Amino acid sequence: MKRLALVVVVALAATTLYAVAAPAGQQAVTPKQFAALQKKVTKLQKDEAKLKKDFNTAAGVLSSCLLVRAVPVAQYGSVTEGYLYQLPTSATVRTTALDVVPAAQQQSPGVAWLITTTPQCATAINQAASLKVLAGLRSSSFAGSAVLSKGR
Repeated sequence: MKRLALVVVVALAATTLYAVAAPAGQQAVTPKQFAALQKKVTKLQKDEAKLKKDFNTAAGVLSSCLLVRAVPVAQYGSVTEGYLYQLPTSATVRTTALDVVPAAQQQSPGVAWLITTTPQCATAINQAASLKVLAGLRSSSFAGSAVLSKGR
């Protein structure tokens, strides 16, 4: 949306500058100039449509799915220390576990946030279009967000 606003402002500024600085009288636009302008307008319209689609996809996923609940978790243990898990064969193995992090430790390094949601929202979030938009958000101004950039 910022990009679209910038394009519109630049176009208006250029038009205003031309109107003020242009010599009086009629000037003919050549077919080549008209075709070039038409090509630019078509590209801008396509860019605007894509931005609207991406925005609507992200807004829909964020508003209806991701705002359900967030739970802070951390991984504890390793293959040499950790939790004992009993296999169906009655053998035990040492393994790691994800635990809910107490409020006092939620800002510690290594804490991730799990987003709880519905099966329908999980499907929507994992669609290619949603993943592409979320990847774009990670690389833009939201890069510092723990929810979007935290990966394990």
